[in-house]
Amino acid sequence: MTIDSPEKNRLTERIAALGEPPQIEAATAFDTNVVVTAGPGTGKTRVLTERYLYALETGMADVHQIVAFTLTEKAAAEMTSRIRTACLREAARDDLPTERRRFWHERAARLESARISTLHSAAAAICRRHAEVLGVDPEFAVLDELESVPFQDEFLDAWMASVQKTQTAPDFAVLLDEYGLAASVAPWRGSCRSAAGWAITNLRP
Repeated sequence: MTIDSPEKNRLTERIAALGEPPQIEAATAFDTNVVVTAGPGTGKTRVLTERYLYALETGMADVHQIVAFTLTEKAAAEMTSRIRTACLREAARDDLPTERRRFWHERAARLESARISTLHSAAAAICRRHAEVLGVDPEFAVLDELESVPFQDEFLDAWMASVQKTQTAPDFAVLLDEYGLAASVAPWRGSCRSAAGWAITNLRP
């Protein structure tokens, strides 16, 4: 795709506005994998938004070809809003050819079905789409942190009891025999509740 001069200048200005060279590189480098690590409020969402727009603007990818994961629903909504605003801003520019203004209007409309979400939401969508193969109820709900605590406790208790019964972890079984199930499990609960990967505790019929 060839970008006309006014649009190319605008792209250059917008990318340059990121300020820091590492941010600019993160937004424009598509010949390698990029990892963005930074603290809260340092501009990660902005960099990812510009990376998304850069892919659209240069023709590297279209909306349906991009998957964007965020850590929170708020960040996903913010990212979608920023991208849509930028698309509509470009579509409203008088110095762009009609074809390019139409291009940006179409991209803004396609964002309604864009894959911009948290990893949990994306995983839930995949599970619902293939519910029959996975053997789960497609109407399952994702539990929030508070709701999942009883299920985590139940799962942890069952696992500990299994270890004690089958002796699959002899040293731990000795601990269980010495101090009892409740006392042995108690120090673990906080850590286990915050650990990732317990899908069984995050799904319910």
